Amino acid sequence: MDVNFSGFVSSESYLKQSGGRTKYSFTLLDSVGGSRVQSVIAKLQKSDGLGGWTDVGDPISYGTLPVTQTYDDYIYFGNAGIFGNSAVYTALHASGGKPATLVSSIFLEDTFVNNDNDLASGSAHQADYNGAFAGINEAGDYRIAVSGIIKGNSAGASFGFSVASQIIVIGGCYCSE
Repeated sequence: MDVNFSGFVSSESYLKQSGGRTKYSFTLLDSVGGSRVQSVIAKLQKSDGLGGWTDVGDPISYGTLPVTQTYDDYIYFGNAGIFGNSAVYTALHASGGKPATLVSSIFLEDTFVNNDNDLASGSAHQADYNGAFAGINEAGDYRIAVSGIIKGNSAGASFGFSVASQIIVIGGCYCSE
């Protein structure tokens, strides 16, 4: 059996200046136009039945993911965790902060004068990945874990992320008594 998967990385950042002005960004490009999404790896993992996971086979290494503009108005909720300055947790749309909402709604909260953070102008970015783990022939519970780094403006501002898929059942079913 082959397990195909796809997804994308998106990152919300927040800046507040004096006077109460706020700016939200979904930019994944650095100052010279390079991708900030680096060292990305996908692993197939099998449950040990005790709450743990074991890597199966060879991981897929993507290195640095290319970044593209997106005009999709998806619901954003940071599920890889909030890192960095704890003082901004309440301003971000993730656990410990604001509830999930559409990217366009997050941009509407932006109060910088003449800001171009407008979904229609391509101000949101994403870094896509996809792949397949082929030839799985052992029954069990599997998941796909994707991890990497989103590079910041300095070495201290770079943060790792790791997100796992829901469980994929191969060659069996869940039964209730």
